[in-house]
Amino acid sequence: MESHLDTMNLLKNLTPDQSARYAAFEELFDSKGWKYIMEWAKGQETYARNTAAHANSWDENRICVGREETYKQFVNLSKGILAEFEVIADAKANADEEDEGSMDIASQS
Repeated sequence: MESHLDTMNLLKNLTPDQSARYAAFEELFDSKGWKYIMEWAKGQETYARNTAAHANSWDENRICVGREETYKQFVNLSKGILAEFEVIADAKANADEEDEGSMDIASQS
């Protein structure tokens, strides 16, 4: 999983429970089985897109577009979960910075 935060900075801003969950997701998303599932899901996404493009009716098109979007969401699941952990870690880091800033101001008075 790729992150705009390096893993160590991300983990230091998570609670132990959040860190354990992150590690479990990372292990899952890095597994061979997950990679096989992603290949399948990407193929299904492409198939749904192509089927939608050649649908015989508006209803068939809408069903295929819905399938495509569902597979797209699934394919991007790891990015979404990582983004949630990054938001949590960023919020903690920002709160810590604000606390340090208020301490600095208090010590100068």
